[in-house]
Amino acid sequence: VTVNTCPGFSPCTPSTSLTPSASLVALRCYDNCMEWTAPYAFRLYWSISGGTLQTAFAADPSDCDSYVGLGFCPAVGSMGGCDYYLGYMDGATPRLCDYISGGYAPPTADTVDDILWENVVMSGGWLVAEMDRLLDTGDAAQDVVVVNGVNNIEISCQAGAAPAGDCAAVGMHAFGRYVDEAIDFSVTVNTCPGFSPCTPSTSATVSVPG
Repeated sequence: VTVNTCPGFSPCTPSTSLTPSASLVALRCYDNCMEWTAPYAFRLYWSISGGTLQTAFAADPSDCDSYVGLGFCPAVGSMGGCDYYLGYMDGATPRLCDYISGGYAPPTADTVDDILWENVVMSGGWLVAEMDRLLDTGDAAQDVVVVNGVNNIEISCQAGAAPAGDCAAVGMHAFGRYVDEAIDFSVTVNTCPGFSPCTPSTSATVSVPG
């Protein structure tokens, strides 16, 4: 039986596979999707609604079973000052945490968690993290402003044991397990096989703390 008792909810078909053999379960739909396939496989989904970024980022678990990360950086190729979000499974508990990078070293937890909503799942073996955050969080000391235009992003991952605990200390991703690129969020992008853009459902009125 079809049920909808949630204010602001619009039903939509979840995005389909990351690859023909691995299904991506995303809780929401997105307007854009970009895929990288070599040397490691990543996907980035995004929509901008008013002053809020809705995004999902995913990594191939055959190389990245510890965590998957998304960073917004002052410059492409520079980790210093990157505003980082890391998703991982702490046993059966999904975690998505806000970090800041001081450079080529493990990031540290941000003292102000700016994640408004979050979802972390293992989907078809893939590690997928979804979240909302304001484009401008107002935390200039620890966050990078995201714009509806060109943003310098880095997606990274790590292999091995997942971090233990909420916003736990994490190791720096291994050399090569990342992509960094300037991406224009105002331009429609679809380089993901099987992806169909659709209007994201709005977040629940009660935010889930990061």
